[in-house]
Amino acid sequence: MQLRFKPTVYFRQCVGIDIAKSTFMACLSMLDAEGCSTSPIEFTNDRHGFNQFVRWTRKESLKGYPLCFVMEPTGVYYEALAMHLTKLGMTVHVVPANRVRDFAKYEGYKTKTDKIDAYILSMLGCENRKLKNWAAPDEQFASIRSLCRLRTSLVKHSTMLKNRLGALTVSSFSDKKTVRICSAALDDIDKNIYKAETEIRNLIDKSEQFKEAVRLSTTIPGIGQTTASAILAEVGCFANFNNHRQVVSFAGLDVVARQSGPQDPKRHISKKGNSTIRSMLYICAMSAIRFNPKMREFYDRIKKSNPSGKVALVAVMRKLLILMYSVCKSKKPYYPEHSTKN
Repeated sequence: MQLRFKPTVYFRQCVGIDIAKSTFMACLSMLDAEGCSTSPIEFTNDRHGFNQFVRWTRKESLKGYPLCFVMEPTGVYYEALAMHLTKLGMTVHVVPANRVRDFAKYEGYKTKTDKIDAYILSMLGCENRKLKNWAAPDEQFASIRSLCRLRTSLVKHSTMLKNRLGALTVSSFSDKKTVRICSAALDDIDKNIYKAETEIRNLIDKSEQFKEAVRLSTTIPGIGQTTASAILAEVGCFANFNNHRQVVSFAGLDVVARQSGPQDPKRHISKKGNSTIRSMLYICAMSAIRFNPKMREFYDRIKKSNPSGKVALVAVMRKLLILMYSVCKSKKPYYPEHSTKN
């Protein structure tokens, strides 16, 4: 791309990438005292499209100046391109969708299309110099995460079929063939759950780091091996987190407030984070309230000012996550007097 201005030390160039399942849209923007952008161009979301995209980027970008790539975490469809660029030594930033949406509102964009999204992502990368570099997850951790998610999905289907089978057995109009098919489907799902759990255990045994993190996490009453494995797989054993606030925000358990005028601010958790972690922590919190005296005391104290119990339950979830982070980082097992501040 031909520049209309002379680059200075403040010059930035960035490629914004809006990813879909089979294609992705790319736009290169450059920003200094002035700014300019290429027209958004579409590529296929496969190896051939990646190679074309890299050649186009090298042709259009200005040599001798840093270049970064910004994209949103669109399901799993962004991972292949992000991995490809990382292996080539490129700087990749994966920005949450809510930050991109807020930036678009700040810039005054009301229309949302793939082309506009690619342009907004490129401008976000040019203007924000504090974006965190994306690091490829460990392959073994990624495999455990996929299996844990599959197991969770299978358990949900198993529960649904059990409820269906229970209804069929007491119904006056139930058909024996329907009951037999439902029972067979339930047996298949239970077998697959067992296979997934076996494979998860095998992968954990092969990774000393993950195995040790699971061992430390399960010293916390209320956290079992299954839930600990699922949570640790989502956070990568807390390898990329510097403090517990980042972990809480990643899980969407950070508290936000909204206030207007003299009204008291309404506080609630943001829920802008990993929903899998929250669902696992909910199970852990229900167990911890029953079997962990410290958590029960903490839960009762919070519940006195919030009789519904929801706020207290979320507080227990948050505390359990911080405790997991603490024991994994300190490499010391949980003990009842453990202080989350330390």
